[in-house]
Amino acid sequence: MTVQQLLQNDVLPLQMEDAIHFALGLMDELKVRELPVNSGDIFRGLLREDRLEQIADESLSLQAAHLNPEPLFIGQDRSLHHALRIMHSGELSLLPVLDENGLYCGYLSAEHLFHELGGLLSADVSGGVLVLEMAAEDYQLSEIAQIMETNDLKILNVTVRPVEMSTRIEVMLKTQSRDLSRALQTLARYEYKVQLAEFEDVHDLQLNERYELLMKMLEI
Repeated sequence: MTVQQLLQNDVLPLQMEDAIHFALGLMDELKVRELPVNSGDIFRGLLREDRLEQIADESLSLQAAHLNPEPLFIGQDRSLHHALRIMHSGELSLLPVLDENGLYCGYLSAEHLFHELGGLLSADVSGGVLVLEMAAEDYQLSEIAQIMETNDLKILNVTVRPVEMSTRIEVMLKTQSRDLSRALQTLARYEYKVQLAEFEDVHDLQLNERYELLMKMLEI
């Protein structure tokens, strides 16, 4: 999946001639912490809310306040993984997207990416979840997949992440079946360390969402 497939273009860049109070008001309206900035059609970078709040005179323009936007952006032909890495490392709620000519053509939002990531991880599909921990050098996806297949389990998604302050990793498997009992027995025979084994039911997740919505309504 490329950035272009997730592109949103309902937010126009700020201009360097815009006033700081206008920029802050727009960020508050859009519920974002950053906005792209142009000089005419030329992309200048990304401007953060906390930098604007440091300027005492909010009537100044971005240019008059000598605000230099950060060169944070991504090309529309790059991958979703690349976009996630930039947004995570920069703690961004919004990431500008440039076309092949280096011109602003839209953005990615953290909220939209979170929704798409849930789909990629098959979070909207009922099934089982297994989390295995092992030494990084012992990781063999082919062996794990074979164990799942011999127990009639189809793997929908695999996610690998390092365990902090160690050389070990965690491998999360999402399966199409909620019955993990046979697979757990086989994993034990192969001496895999199982950190978590549970099943996810989409109906239960929807019920939880409705419950949380009801609680919010009662708080009003």
